[in-house]
Amino acid sequence: MMRALDERLLIVEPDSRQVARLQKILLDNGFYVIGSCADGEEALQICEQLSPTLILLSDALAEPLVVVELAGQLLRQFNLPVVFLSDTEARGSAAMEALAAGFVSRPVREQDLVRSLRLAARLHRREQQLQAENLALRSSGNGRQQPSIQLSQDASYHLYSGTLLRAGRTIRLTPKEQKFLDLLCRHQGAVVAFEQIFVEVWDCEAGNFQSLRILVHRLRRKLGAQDAIENIFEMGYRLNLMGS
Repeated sequence: MMRALDERLLIVEPDSRQVARLQKILLDNGFYVIGSCADGEEALQICEQLSPTLILLSDALAEPLVVVELAGQLLRQFNLPVVFLSDTEARGSAAMEALAAGFVSRPVREQDLVRSLRLAARLHRREQQLQAENLALRSSGNGRQQPSIQLSQDASYHLYSGTLLRAGRTIRLTPKEQKFLDLLCRHQGAVVAFEQIFVEVWDCEAGNFQSLRILVHRLRRKLGAQDAIENIFEMGYRLNLMGS
């Protein structure tokens, strides 16, 4: 069978029986599984040595905080999309929501697993393509630096690099926060409908409003301005620029 994806998948799961079942499902659907491991330290070593492009991470690995920290390190150090294998309670974690490229609930259904991994890989490739295009845009224009967008008294955002600066310091954004801020900046002063936000940030037509509210709350704190992102009742969100 031809591979469904040109991806190198690593499974991080402590239950060997679960690993065997996951591997069979993935191999039957054309995925290239480079291996599996049962702890975070080994996962980081494998990423260093074998360069996977996609991670399936079980929340049964350790305490939830440890799993979240590992996912964050995989994202920061290797820029790898992480799909969580989790239960419904784990899906309610704001930290996991921020870091996840996707979720697969237990008990695992083959179609859900395959669909989530394919979607995560496709979105990650799209993000990399957009980053490359943005870099090309920044390099064009005879070397002129692209202007930044002033979001609050001491916070500015560079649209093409996805960099948020506050008081001269770089503030880290999660992938979803960056997508959301990019979307608002591209529609400066206009209301961006909820439907468009869910499609472009979560890649779904109808998303979780609680997750969206959490994302907006985090961004407002990072910007240092509660009124920088305005909720337009039953319509969507609007970016309020300084001086507008």
